Amino acid sequence: LIPAALADDLKDFRIEGKDGLIVLGDRPVNAETPANLLDDRVTPTARHFIRNNGNPPDAVDPASWTLVVDGEVETPLELTIDDLKSRFEVVTQQLTLECAGNGRAMAETRPLSQPWLHEAVGTSAWTGTPLAPILRDAEPPEGTLEIVFEGEDRGVEGGSEAAYERSLPIDEALRDDILLAYEMN
Repeated sequence: LIPAALADDLKDFRIEGKDGLIVLGDRPVNAETPANLLDDRVTPTARHFIRNNGNPPDAVDPASWTLVVDGEVETPLELTIDDLKSRFEVVTQQLTLECAGNGRAMAETRPLSQPWLHEAVGTSAWTGTPLAPILRDAEPPEGTLEIVFEGEDRGVEGGSEAAYERSLPIDEALRDDILLAYEMN
């Protein structure tokens, strides 16, 4: 059930390949999966929730995409998907992702943000490579505290276009179970 107070916030349009999702916003696209569609052990890609902080890029060509590891490192790296698959261990992990904002639409005083109900959750089989060996190859200097990831998506912050970035403490990034995923399901 969608609370009546949210009805005006919800957009009525379809996302190609994502039929059945509840669309909470279209610029950027954010949509959650109704609970009745979360009945599989692994959520089909077409049913997995979408959370964008900025507008996603136009199509990214996997054949020309590269992972750039640079900044305060001894050995900057530029790796293609083929490099990742051939030079590093390939691992698949079944993991459940839940948006940290799940349920915020039900808050007594609703925050100014995406009106998530309870369905921004999905379980997928993620394939990629452990992040630690890539970081060790790049040789971050002693005393590094965090690494920063920059996404391809862009948004507007303070009136200017900005990249979506997120940091991770180096101790977390070097754990054996942290995966740099390049495939879903």
